[in-house]
Amino acid sequence: MNVYAEKLQPSVGFRKQAIKVISTIVLFLITYLILLAASVAFAVLCCYIGCWLATKVPGVMTIIAGLGLLVLGGAVVFFMVKFVFTVSKDEKEARVETNETNTRFPKKIYLSQDVNACVFYHSSFWSMFPAYSEEP
Repeated sequence: MNVYAEKLQPSVGFRKQAIKVISTIVLFLITYLILLAASVAFAVLCCYIGCWLATKVPGVMTIIAGLGLLVLGGAVVFFMVKFVFTVSKDEKEARVETNETNTRFPKKIYLSQDVNACVFYHSSFWSMFPAYSEEP
C-alpha cells in the first residue's frame, strides 16, 4: 500500500484548532484550581469564624450560627469537587444505533427547520481526556 507522507501531516488549520482546544483546557484547569483554592480558603475562614463564634461568644444563636458557617464552608468545597466524581447515566434504552438496524450510514446529511433532531454524547469532566473516555 502506497501512503504519501505529506498526506499524513495535519493541516495548519487543524494544528491551530488543536492548539486552541488544548489552550482552552489548560485555561479551564487553571481557573478551576484557582477557584478550588479560593473555596478551600473560604471554607477555612468559615470554619475559623464558626469555631470562634461557637466557643467565644455565649448564646445558643451564636452556636447555631457557628455551626451554620462550618456547614457552609464544607458545602462550598463539596460542590467544587463533586462534579469530578459524577458518573453520567447511560440512557440508551430508547435509542437505536444505525449498526443495530443493519442500515448504511447516510452519504449526505441535510439540516431543516421543520425537523427537530439531537446528538447524544457523554459530557463528564473525565471525557476531556481520551484515556478515561468511555467510548472506544
